[in-house]
Amino acid sequence: MAKESTPAPTLMTGLRLYVAHYVMVYEDQWFAPDTDNPPIRSEKCYLVVSQLYAALDAEEAYRLAVSWLPGMSDSSHDGAGDLLLQYSTGLHQIEEVKFGGEDLLAALRDDYGIEVGRYDPEDVDTDGMPTLRSKRDLDIFRL
Repeated sequence: MAKESTPAPTLMTGLRLYVAHYVMVYEDQWFAPDTDNPPIRSEKCYLVVSQLYAALDAEEAYRLAVSWLPGMSDSSHDGAGDLLLQYSTGLHQIEEVKFGGEDLLAALRDDYGIEVGRYDPEDVDTDGMPTLRSKRDLDIFRL
C-alpha cells in the first residue's frame, strides 16, 4: 500500500497503526544418531509473518520493527536427531494501516473490517525467498 497524501486517522493517543512484514525462515535439519557431524538432510521454507503495532510515525515504526529482529528466532527438537530452526532474515515491508474514522473499534466492525497489509506471493527472489527491503524501499518512506 503506497503512502497516501491525506493523513491517516490516529488512535486516541496520537499513535498510528502499522504492520511489519518479516521474512521468516523455517529450517528443519536431521542428523545421524550419536554423531556431531553436519546434518544429513535439511529442508528450508520461507514465510512472511505480519505484526500489527502502534507507533508515533514512520521513523518510530521502522525503529521498533528493526529492534524486534534479534528476538525473532527460536529452535526446537522433535526428538533425537531432529532440529527445527526459526529465524527472521529481515523486513519485507512495513505498511501504515488506514481506516476511515477516528474510532478504531467502529472501523473494525465495518463491513470487511480493516485491511492490514498485502503480500504479493510473486515478490520473491530466484530462490523463492520473499524480497528483503532496505529502509528507503519500504512503502512507508515512499511517495
